[in-house]
Amino acid sequence: MEIEVDTTGKTCPYPLINMRKAVLKANEGDIISIKGDHPQSFEEIKMGAGALGCEVEEAVNAGEKGWRIRIKVKKQ
Repeated sequence: MEIEVDTTGKTCPYPLINMRKAVLKANEGDIISIKGDHPQSFEEIKMGAGALGCEVEEAVNAGEKGWRIRIKVKKQ
């Protein structure tokens, strides 16, 4: 299952909080696709996913057009 999380227009810490909530609700193997436009959140989401034991499958930063990160949920 793929879960979409749109954090466009939100600044830290909200993108990270929204990603974490999605991971906690997801099942192992689910994909969470997070998109946003806050530059610092791009790095924080990737680090936060790793801290939760999830795998970053794709991370695309399009600069001013925003970014998108896909992570695979792995329950610890």
